[in-house]
Amino acid sequence: MAPLGAIFLILAQAAPAPAQLSCQTGPARASVWDRARAPHLARYCDLLAQAEVRLSREPARADEAAAAAAALLPEQAAPLVLRGRAVLLLGKPAEARQHFDRALVLDPGALRHPLALLAQATALRDAGETRLALEAYRRLLPVIDAIPSHEARTRAQLDAALALAQLGPDGLDPARALLQDAGRRGDPALRAAARAALALVLDRGNAPALAAAAAAEAHQAGALAALAASPPPFGWPVEALAVQARLREVSSPAAALALWDSYLARTSQGPWAAHARARAAELRKTPGKKP
Repeated sequence: MAPLGAIFLILAQAAPAPAQLSCQTGPARASVWDRARAPHLARYCDLLAQAEVRLSREPARADEAAAAAAALLPEQAAPLVLRGRAVLLLGKPAEARQHFDRALVLDPGALRHPLALLAQATALRDAGETRLALEAYRRLLPVIDAIPSHEARTRAQLDAALALAQLGPDGLDPARALLQDAGRRGDPALRAAARAALALVLDRGNAPALAAAAAAEAHQAGALAALAASPPPFGWPVEALAVQARLREVSSPAAALALWDSYLARTSQGPWAAHARARAAELRKTPGKKP
């Protein structure tokens, strides 16, 4: 009679493609079935761990480790997710998107973790896939509070809010809620940026008095410097122009007008083009007066 381990090996090799494996409990505690299906599991898990550890500080080395893990077990989605996150940090959003798309083919739930969802949304945004990016940010909303880093969570709230605002009037209420939350805690510069964005959202929502108050508060809190920081608080450059324009109305109508004109040059047919034209027209009527 064949040894039990050999029987498991024969059955495993004859079975359909394996489900996605987990390294969370450690390869030493993996089931006999998993070890039979994936004899390289220990090395695979070690490479994934290396990629995770190196991701934020050494994304190139993280990508190398994740690529090696993918070579060992090419049917697994986890290395592709890590590769996507790594190359995104290296400034390659289109390549990141390809890794995420391949991971989803292998496992439709591959991007269930908030950081993976955020990376996918960011990659789509930076690759110019605006419609898909907006959908990705909407998927992120239910789990955005689970992003572990407070700064990363606040930046995600700011980007998600501006993404929602681009959907038109239906996106204003959830955008407002995100910005109000982001403006209450954390880094002072990001709080100021959140207040500046809130001023724009309130203005678009036909609440001019509240918008003026939010803009004045943001200006006093140093939002102009916050919006000029590197990296910028917002990942949507066109929407950032509108945020800056509404903020500049507090202190420099001429600068605000130039920013509204720049915004309209970039998005003359967007859902908020009429609002931008109205703000610019008001500034042209009274160029020396604060609206």
